[in-house]
Amino acid sequence: MHLMTSEPTQEVTKCSSDERDYFRIRAKVYRFADDEWKERGQGEVLIAENTKEKKYRLLLHRDQTLKCAVNLPLIEGVAVKPLGNSDKAVTVAGLDFSDNEKKQTVFAVKFTEAWMCKNFQTAVEHALAGKELNEADLIKKPDPEKPKEDKPTEPKASEKDVEEAGDKE
Repeated sequence: MHLMTSEPTQEVTKCSSDERDYFRIRAKVYRFADDEWKERGQGEVLIAENTKEKKYRLLLHRDQTLKCAVNLPLIEGVAVKPLGNSDKAVTVAGLDFSDNEKKQTVFAVKFTEAWMCKNFQTAVEHALAGKELNEADLIKKPDPEKPKEDKPTEPKASEKDVEEAGDKE
């Protein structure tokens, strides 16, 4: 029996035995159905590489239920495009197998930061081309901005200091 804890002790989305992690990043995924975007799940989006066949697939298992929400082979014909004017979201269109049937699906993949979205696009493009993904191909996570330091000011005089100064006169 496996018990889930509040602290992640293992990777939720896993590759099968003949696959390896090619790229992994957190995102929220929506599926376009019935003329609207419906939330599909949130968690780690994984591109898994089949090391024997040199094939790739996009996977997402939901954080809470671990149910497969996306299982999309990255094959010729899969399209990745920006979602509107957003620099934090893309659409991925292709054949999805997550519901145990082959179905043409359009997913929206949303990220919290623009650099995450760009790295995801780069990883998908490399996988579609069958190219190795290197750290040099990805944007590094920006360092968090340090809060601006206030210029040192002269300490304010206390009432006691003012009284003492008045007594000296």
